[in-house]
Amino acid sequence: MKETAHIFGRHNGLVGVVSRGAQDDTLRPCVIVQNSGLLPRTGSFRLSVLLSRGVSALSFCVLRFDLSGIGDSKRHLDNRSFGERHQGDVNDAMDFMSATFGYSSFILVGVCAGADLSHKVSVTDNRVVGAIFIDGYSYPTIRYYLKHYGGKLFSPAAVWINRGRRITASWTGEQDEDEDDDPRKIGYYFVNPPRRKTRSEIEAMVSRGMQLKFIYTESNDEVLYSEQLLESLQLTHLAGDIKVNRLENTTHSSHFHKGRSILLKNIFDWFLLKFSGEKICGDQA
Repeated sequence: MKETAHIFGRHNGLVGVVSRGAQDDTLRPCVIVQNSGLLPRTGSFRLSVLLSRGVSALSFCVLRFDLSGIGDSKRHLDNRSFGERHQGDVNDAMDFMSATFGYSSFILVGVCAGADLSHKVSVTDNRVVGAIFIDGYSYPTIRYYLKHYGGKLFSPAAVWINRGRRITASWTGEQDEDEDDDPRKIGYYFVNPPRRKTRSEIEAMVSRGMQLKFIYTESNDEVLYSEQLLESLQLTHLAGDIKVNRLENTTHSSHFHKGRSILLKNIFDWFLLKFSGEKICGDQA
């Protein structure tokens, strides 16, 4: 494997690292890994580094880069909105990989806010032929509410624990949520779009042949079972085209070695299955 650092973009202010395997194939899509929130291109506990090097070992070319204003990349000084700047950054990354290495198709990988950005770029740019969304959009279902609240409704211990927390908070003057910490006031945060919009956009992606992979970590309490996304969007008829996994023993920040290994293996298996023609044992990929 060979890694090289590059500066690119319309203002020559974006910084990224290209990982290339010994036999990377330009006929395969190039993989682009984006920031997760304010984290630099290394990712949480170096997840993006491990992912990039692992995928490049499968003969894919991978670019992990910092969006403008994050890590080593300069902040854009123009009047575009926050979302428009970062979508433009991803477009610049694809333009750079096309001009420099000859790639014409791309797979986007994003965690959390990066998943939101990957979705938005995938909707508007036909060069994107695949995407992996990790802890991205999610919507509740009746089954979700039953799993989430069912045990608490019929557990006296849970009732008293919750009541004790409220009493303690009232004594100390603490609140469950601090208005100053409202994540909606932070730019690196996403809000789920309306279900109808997400449904129509995912249907459009599938209809143009995109390979879609949704991964939810066990620590994400907004998704409690693998079928939840497709059920919530009434897209169960596309289960054969869209792969969704909720992975046990994984966390949103990937701070445990075991969880990172499970997540990375799931991703590597998907690449082999969808883009290498190799059959993977089991149904997790």
